Amino acid sequence: MTDLSFLGLSRKENEVYLALLGFGVAMAKELSSVTKIDRTSVYDLLDGLIQKNLIFKQEKGGVLRFAPHDPKNLLRDIESKREQIKELLPELTQQFRTATRSSYVRIYEGEDALEELYESILDIKKLSSYDIICSEQDWLQMNPKYFNRYKKRRAEKGIRTRLIMETSNVAEQRKREQEKTLSEVKLLPPAFSTLRFSAGCYILSDRTIFISYRKEHTATEIFSKEITSFMQTIFDFMWKVIA
Repeated sequence: MTDLSFLGLSRKENEVYLALLGFGVAMAKELSSVTKIDRTSVYDLLDGLIQKNLIFKQEKGGVLRFAPHDPKNLLRDIESKREQIKELLPELTQQFRTATRSSYVRIYEGEDALEELYESILDIKKLSSYDIICSEQDWLQMNPKYFNRYKKRRAEKGIRTRLIMETSNVAEQRKREQEKTLSEVKLLPPAFSTLRFSAGCYILSDRTIFISYRKEHTATEIFSKEITSFMQTIFDFMWKVIA
């Protein structure tokens, strides 16, 4: 049986709808006979399908029959809903971003999810700067094309960054380009030249984000004033200590 649960249909609605497609036009008792669902329940299921705009009813000669809309209408309905969502999305996103939360944690897993996370950073209204502790080399290796483009887009939006990085050729190159990328870069001192970060930390005004560079490519976004304040204190201390 074709599974239409992605349309929001229950198992029984699925059965009745497919049976009706086979009939073209049918009475409730005919659908009940085919699906083995009692007639009273079939009427309830048909009402649900009507509300979902998948079928319609017609009465002729005192006999109530049901028929499906052309399945091609599903595409038109989806496109219509898509356009409505596009119109509402900026307002909904803004409400989500500005909601007051005592604490909130979100986990991102995989390349697509990480891109969603970085896009959400660029969408923060009035964001002027944030601080980062990271390995530039490992960060870029996760998704070179996207992250190189992200750096340019961030700079184009006028968002500045301060970065503390482990020493590497890639990090030294980033330091040479810091003005172009609206960044200030400090490298760990020679005594820590063998240190390698296995994750990165982003400190924004209202959240702290930890990103793993390993195969799983995961990130944890924490909305917490206490944790963010604590991490900002650590960053500021490191920034002052590093020459």
